[in-house]
Amino acid sequence: MAAHYACADATIVRKLRDAGAVILGKTNLTELSNYMSLHMKNGYSSHGGQTKSPYNPTGDVCGSSSGSAVAVSANLCAVAIGTETCGSILGPAIHNGIVGIKPTHGLVSRTGIVPICTAQDTAGSLARNVKDAAVLLNAICAEDPEDPATWHTAQYHKDYATGLGQIDISKLRIGVSHSWDGHWSKEQLALADAALRKFSTAGVQFVNSLEKIDNAFPCSDLDYAVMFYEFKACINAYLASNNCPVQS
Repeated sequence: MAAHYACADATIVRKLRDAGAVILGKTNLTELSNYMSLHMKNGYSSHGGQTKSPYNPTGDVCGSSSGSAVAVSANLCAVAIGTETCGSILGPAIHNGIVGIKPTHGLVSRTGIVPICTAQDTAGSLARNVKDAAVLLNAICAEDPEDPATWHTAQYHKDYATGLGQIDISKLRIGVSHSWDGHWSKEQLALADAALRKFSTAGVQFVNSLEKIDNAFPCSDLDYAVMFYEFKACINAYLASNNCPVQS
């Protein structure tokens, strides 16, 4: 499929053009959104090669929207679009020092995007600051006749950039999970603890019950069960409707 070009703009690309955005190009990603192999290296595709972090060229750029995150982080563009089924906006944003927004399912159309599963897929914003990410989200939110997940979400569309400077941090409730502590270095844990202390000083309320959820419903089991059973139908539907050289 290296020479395959879509027959038309994805809905979010059309929305971006309508908003006056200039499309600079397509970015590399972990091949097939990291749903091709258990051993695929993050940021690698046979078409684009290995994506590298501008901060640490030998480090993990995370997946699967790694090229979009790196392009923003390296100042090659102001904002970029990532797609996420399970961590593919949030992970690259964290690993490359930028802001990522994974929208509520149904806020953003998936029409024209290569799918993994309809239950979880979404596109979202990658930017260098929260305001830019919110402005980008404003531009791509819309109902889409071709995507049923968007049909009932118009009531949630708003200007997400409004009032960013007036947020009362003391009214925030932040979920904190320590289930990954064993995977972090002492330096990383110290940075996390320092950040939590700053939030605590500002009056933020912590919710520390995420471990109970993790233990009762292992995240990886739930995510991958849904992806496993939906992927074949979703990818076949895309291939059949987008003039692809491969049909199944």
